[in-house]
Amino acid sequence: MSTEQTQMHEVWRLAVEAEIDSVVRELRKGAEWSEGGELAGQAALWVGGADTDTDTDSSSDGESDDAADDRRQQRQAALAGDAYLAGRMQLLQGFQRLRRQLNRGGATPNDGSTVLAPFLAVISDASTTGPVTRSALVSVERLLGQPSAGVLGDVARAVTHCRFEATDAQADEAVLMQILRVLRRVVLGGRMLSDVAVCEVMETVLSMGCQMRLSETLRRAAEAVLGELVAFVLGQAAAQEEEEEEERVEGGDAAMAMPSPSRMLVNTERQAREDTGEARGFGLAAARELYRVLVALADPHDLQHTDSMRLLALGTLHQALHQAGAAMSRVRTLRAATVDALGRHLVAIHQGDQAALIAAAHRVLCAVLATHGGWAGALVDTYVCVAVSRLLPAASAGEVLARHSVRRGVRTRAATGETRRVVLEGLHHVLTGDPGMPAALWANGDCDVRRASLFALVVEMAAGGAQADGEEREAHVDVLACFARRMRGADGPDAGALDARRLHKAALLQAAAQFNESPAQFNHSAAQLNETAAQRNESPAEAMARFLRTAPLLDARTVGG
Repeated sequence: MSTEQTQMHEVWRLAVEAEIDSVVRELRKGAEWSEGGELAGQAALWVGGADTDTDTDSSSDGESDDAADDRRQQRQAALAGDAYLAGRMQLLQGFQRLRRQLNRGGATPNDGSTVLAPFLAVISDASTTGPVTRSALVSVERLLGQPSAGVLGDVARAVTHCRFEATDAQADEAVLMQILRVLRRVVLGGRMLSDVAVCEVMETVLSMGCQMRLSETLRRAAEAVLGELVAFVLGQAAAQEEEEEEERVEGGDAAMAMPSPSRMLVNTERQAREDTGEARGFGLAAARELYRVLVALADPHDLQHTDSMRLLALGTLHQALHQAGAAMSRVRTLRAATVDALGRHLVAIHQGDQAALIAAAHRVLCAVLATHGGWAGALVDTYVCVAVSRLLPAASAGEVLARHSVRRGVRTRAATGETRRVVLEGLHHVLTGDPGMPAALWANGDCDVRRASLFALVVEMAAGGAQADGEEREAHVDVLACFARRMRGADGPDAGALDARRLHKAALLQAAAQFNESPAQFNHSAAQLNETAAQRNESPAEAMARFLRTAPLLDARTVGG
């Protein structure tokens, strides 16, 4: 090696030895470790020694082979009578072997697994105290450098299965905070972890964020790390080619358990999962499983989850969609989960009375609309119907919604108090934030017989609110002004055809109302039906049959009768 390389290697060696000393110093504070180390011949570690080799048959200077054998046999007999002590001494022997390899040139910066092995053994050992475990975690974070995929996998496995003896809440949370730091470093090191490893890391971080027994500071730190890691994992996975999605969509081993607000992390026994994909790196299997868990947490109907857990999931989803939503919209499985399952949960939250949840759900909804565009058209329709139904007067809401072809399934009770203010603010933002929203509601709703007349519904709601007194009046007036201004310049080549479809829909609605009122006296030769039949070269009977198939809001019981 050149002089510069030799100097760099020496600096690295001294840094590793300093980390060994740091962990051993914490171990030495325990009386059982100190006495056991001397009994097992590991006392050299207490004073920084390195060349004592308890694993060989060589005797020390001035000592006969027989005396050395006798001394070794005494140690083995002492340890054989105490399995607990023998296990502890194996940890010390790992540090001693590492120090010996460093001094003899047997370990280099490229031997990441060899260097980190004794530190990871301490992290995985359930008998170590919190301060010792934290010291080992700090050392691992410092020594990671530029690790390989195998090294990151070993670190992730050890840290996610970290177990230590609980002492006091403050010391335990210091360990958990350091776990967050190491896991963040491991995941952001690149796409080198396997699908299984990523799921285990995310499961650990998510569990910390959901446990109410932890301090607010630690839970907020876990929430911040979770949002950053989720955005990274989803963004990296979604950036892959579409053919890779089909190739790796199986991912049966990538699974996450749902978190619990009372789940213990300290000394928790976790079942190890088979991991066979480290060299390949994580992909859509891990991303899909992670997204499934977060979407499931947002379900307001699942009573196993608390509102705090839902807020955590919604905040994480908002950050992920904000940073990686565009890429996610190009992946079929993630897009379907967003516009279908997540969309249903967001709408269901808007039908409840938790103002904080509604505000968080609205932020996620806006991120979905901004990143998924036309894929979220049905979600826009449902959301607008629900929000408007919550703002209409309770006495007339049913009649107004029925007049504009709103399905009964999306109607809900009127909002009051803070909930009403949050719903109104959210709806105002959606209606006025996108310049193309008024025209889209008119073209896709009012001019389509299969969908609700959303433009007319919004205008009627806003007109009623603008005439009332109170703090809501300004928002309704602003919606009316925005719609009038933006629709004034919305004329296009298809405006005439769309208007004709709108008029046809209005005629069908009127005919459907007459049919529902009195099927026996319904005039099947009405002018509208005759005109339509003439245009399509249909007989009156054919026109009537098509009317029964296509007219909106027909009462099924009336048609059957």
